[in-house]
Amino acid sequence: MKIKNEKFFIILRQFLQVYLVKNQSSSNTIKAYTDSLNLFFKYLEEEFQIALPKVDWKDFSYDRVSGFLVWLEEKRHCGKQTQNQRLTAIRSFIRYAGIIDTENMDVQAEEEKIKVRKNPQRLVPFLTPVELKILLQ
Repeated sequence: MKIKNEKFFIILRQFLQVYLVKNQSSSNTIKAYTDSLNLFFKYLEEEFQIALPKVDWKDFSYDRVSGFLVWLEEKRHCGKQTQNQRLTAIRSFIRYAGIIDTENMDVQAEEEKIKVRKNPQRLVPFLTPVELKILLQ
């Protein structure tokens, strides 16, 4: 199968194999970023029938990346922290791509609009006066 946008894959490879290494990212970080991007590509293939060689910058749209986060939660049962880690990897790649090729800056602007996923706040129940008295005794 012919690669749709060879430049995309060159920048992707440079990001994972050169940029992250030169910036002293740990091997765990590089693996996590690689896994995150591969999982995003899997999402594109499963949900939109976009095979890896056909992936392009337009596939990193606000709607697709937001949908990816929902997919992680609903289909893969990932928590908010995992979703945010995946989003961080995608954002890092897109920021790098915007630096390397200014044509990608519009994609970066869309990514920045995606909100970090937050866990609902947990309310700490307070002790009743009777419970407090028992505790202090």
